[in-house]
Amino acid sequence: MKDEVADNLITDKSGTYIDCTLGFGGHTETIFRKLNQDGLVVGLDCDPDAYSYSKERFKDNSRIKLFNSNYTNYIKILDELKIKEVDGVLMDLGISSYQIDKEGRGFSYRNDSKLDMRFDLKYKKTAYDILNSYSVHEIGSIIRDYGEEKNYKNIAKNIVKYSKKANMNTTYDLKNAIIESTHYKANMGKIFSRVFQAIRIEVNDEFQNIKKMIQNLPYRIKVGGRILWLTFHSLEDRLVKRSTFALHGKIIQTDCGEKKMMLLSKKTIKPSRQEILQNRRSRSAKLRGLVITEC
Repeated sequence: MKDEVADNLITDKSGTYIDCTLGFGGHTETIFRKLNQDGLVVGLDCDPDAYSYSKERFKDNSRIKLFNSNYTNYIKILDELKIKEVDGVLMDLGISSYQIDKEGRGFSYRNDSKLDMRFDLKYKKTAYDILNSYSVHEIGSIIRDYGEEKNYKNIAKNIVKYSKKANMNTTYDLKNAIIESTHYKANMGKIFSRVFQAIRIEVNDEFQNIKKMIQNLPYRIKVGGRILWLTFHSLEDRLVKRSTFALHGKIIQTDCGEKKMMLLSKKTIKPSRQEILQNRRSRSAKLRGLVITEC
């Protein structure tokens, strides 16, 4: 949805825009191409591989500023750049296929690797820490709330049983614990995905960070500017929908005066049929946004 993102984000071709989840630079490049010679894009990504790739990709472009940093550090980065307000922000909340497929990071049940699951390697908490220190109740609540897996109680009990025997060390250990606690073996792939997703969300404090960004970003957006969130699964979209709808019509007091937050639209923007045919992963994508207006 690169074009849909750029078309809905850019209100001033001379403006400054933040791509909070740079990845391999696809959205950043599309946004940049639609700006004029005065436009600027600031890209953030805590993943060292994605950052290194994009840094090389845009090494000759002085109007794309890149930072190997978690998006929660955006205020510090704007202050370093002496930028008080920006014209728009994009947060693409989907995990990339590269991250899922990369061995050694623990995001996928298809590869046997250490239980890490950190996007930001500066985080101290890993999946191993969670699965070997949390209680049955805590792990069950994570799998229920962040994975929407019905068999969360049995899975949590078996994870802790593995842990107590020092057998919860790799992604295959987690996978085997899930298998042993599941009587109905059909659709195991979906169950694996739900549990791995839940643990990953807990490791990275994903929902807490998204909530903080939704609350704080409007203070650094110019009047007329926009914030967009691109989601790929129902839990993320539900969180963004509820949080942005709650802000609709509210007034905030900033250093630059009073501003009002308005929904970009009450309806989601979805990918075109052509894009879905070209990229099946895009079929679940939903784009939502806030517009910052004068009071």
